[in-house]
Amino acid sequence: MPLSEKQGVGSSILPLATRFMIKRTKFNMLITLFLSSYSMAIILFNNSSELNFDYFVQDLFFIETSNNYFLKIVVSFLISTFLVFIFWLGHNYFLTLNSSIEKVIFSLLITAGTLFSFLYFFKIYFLSRLYALLFIFLLTTVILTFSKYKTLNIIFVTFLFLITFGNFLWEQIVAEEQIVTEEQIVAEVEDLSLPDYILEEESLSNDFEYLKFVYDDNKLLLNSKVKISNSHIYKYLLCCKNLNYAKMNKKSMGYLDSYQDNVIYITGSGFISYLENSDTKNSTLNLNTIPSNFHEIINNQYISTYQDPVKSLNKESTKGMVILNDKIYISYLNEPKENCLNVEIMVGEFNYDFIKLEPFFQPSECISRDFPTFNSHAAGGKLVKINENHIGLTLGDFNFFGLSQDTESIYGKIYSINVNDSNLKLISSGHRNPQGLHKVLDRDILIETEHGPIGGDEINLIDINLNENYGWPISSYGTHYIDQYYEDYGDVAPLNQSHSDFGFKEPLKYFPFNEVGPHGISDVEAVNGKEDTFFIATMNGKKIYEIKINFKSQTIESFITHYIGERIRDIEFNPQTELYYMLMEDSPALGILEY
Repeated sequence: MPLSEKQGVGSSILPLATRFMIKRTKFNMLITLFLSSYSMAIILFNNSSELNFDYFVQDLFFIETSNNYFLKIVVSFLISTFLVFIFWLGHNYFLTLNSSIEKVIFSLLITAGTLFSFLYFFKIYFLSRLYALLFIFLLTTVILTFSKYKTLNIIFVTFLFLITFGNFLWEQIVAEEQIVTEEQIVAEVEDLSLPDYILEEESLSNDFEYLKFVYDDNKLLLNSKVKISNSHIYKYLLCCKNLNYAKMNKKSMGYLDSYQDNVIYITGSGFISYLENSDTKNSTLNLNTIPSNFHEIINNQYISTYQDPVKSLNKESTKGMVILNDKIYISYLNEPKENCLNVEIMVGEFNYDFIKLEPFFQPSECISRDFPTFNSHAAGGKLVKINENHIGLTLGDFNFFGLSQDTESIYGKIYSINVNDSNLKLISSGHRNPQGLHKVLDRDILIETEHGPIGGDEINLIDINLNENYGWPISSYGTHYIDQYYEDYGDVAPLNQSHSDFGFKEPLKYFPFNEVGPHGISDVEAVNGKEDTFFIATMNGKKIYEIKINFKSQTIESFITHYIGERIRDIEFNPQTELYYMLMEDSPALGILEY
């Protein structure tokens, strides 16, 4: 063969081998980048105590789980894949860069840009800033040093991946061993004495589970814990997942109050019990039933499982509870006239044997269920101690626009009730659906949390002595749920985007929808040992806010968000146990927090 032909063959083989080596090096780098980014994403999520995947799950319709372990794996995989794809697109450009500074900037843009773009797009919030910086630093280092220290990088990243993923799987196995199944819980309450009629009902297993839970003393079993700052909320399951908010057709899980060192719990259907031995070191807690005549007094078939197991799967329920001077006060939705609701209060001497209740507050004004915008959830009904002789009561407007500004109507307002003679004193008006109420220690001020329309949830400071008007429905920073309402009810409910311009008191804070999404502000409770700091719970938001209020300037000085991952209906602090108790409606569970 001529020499020239030999040279031609050699010259064609050499570029082919070179191209193969380049492709293999690029492939190795992409694999290394994937493993390192996957490992660091897992580390980032594991060390983000208030991680929130809610919006991610909502956006990806084919993911129907709320299991955080699974979601961490999926999101880490997607971030790693996205990052590798972006680097693959820009790899050739990276090779042309001669300046070290240019390479550093390029690498930082790839890592930081990919991570933050993905998190922002899918609204994944509350990540650890420290571990986010470690994520960016490590991946940037891998990109910059791979060509020089290829073997060392591959060994290090492979080891990092195996250790991280192995540890992650081990944590999941341990957590699964600690989770108590529904079958185990039901087995704890298997031998119960149930009313004869329930054994004949075959329509709804929900009620069967419910009655198994409420008709006998029960054990609450520790299911899991949620990190909040430097502490944890210990979640004790309330029997069965069939009792959660959605399965019970949006019936409230109930309300809490303290009596000495015990926590008193009333369900949305009016069953009363008390919690003893509430040390979070225990894996089980005792919840003991207190018999009462609640179901003999009420006249609302939609509240009580005891009266009608089918109709009771309805959002009408008890609305609040407070214990004052050894008496228990319970607010609830009653039906004084056919198909017409009001908020009433019953009272009884508190004891652990049998609570004999009697009517205490029975307004004659009621709201028809047939009204087009009627909503029994918007009834208010929160009860709170103001002083030794008075309790506070919130009344919503049932979504009946105009009542809050109607001086002839009791609804859409907050009252002080004298417990000795039942006399009412108007404290404030212009409210939509006041959910939470807290009397500030040593001040004549109430902190009120209020459900607004879309983006209109509010926190209000209310001076007990001033009888101020808070504007609803003339003023609100939210918008109507249905646009047609502006046309049909715009004359009484224009929802002007200012309070003070129309002579009303401005809220301490409101929550725009584009910032918080579905929210559902609920209860408020003081933070122990801090006279100006309070917990604000949410339901749809599944978080607790910790706010510090400057009462002199009426401003919020600090605002901390704790993501809980559960609807929180009620939160109560017991000064004797120095623990917080909260009702979580998704599991459902009783949460206990030492803070």
